[in-house]
Amino acid sequence: YDSMIKTTGRYFCEFLQSVDNIHMQMRFTYPKMKSPSMYITHVDPHGVVLVYRSNRKGFTQYFM
Repeated sequence: YDSMIKTTGRYFCEFLQSVDNIHMQMRFTYPKMKSPSMYITHVDPHGVVLVYRSNRKGFTQYFM
């Protein structure tokens, strides 16, 4: 996955904005994969607001 991640952008926010695209590419290899959806709603010098949605249980605490 290293080459896939390296093409997503130079900065961490660019990576976060491309996570859904990475998951879409991975579905070709893993068609049963249940990936979350993540997107940024706000960026400022102090941080970002990331919206995380998933139907899978047990992963929310990683993003809080």
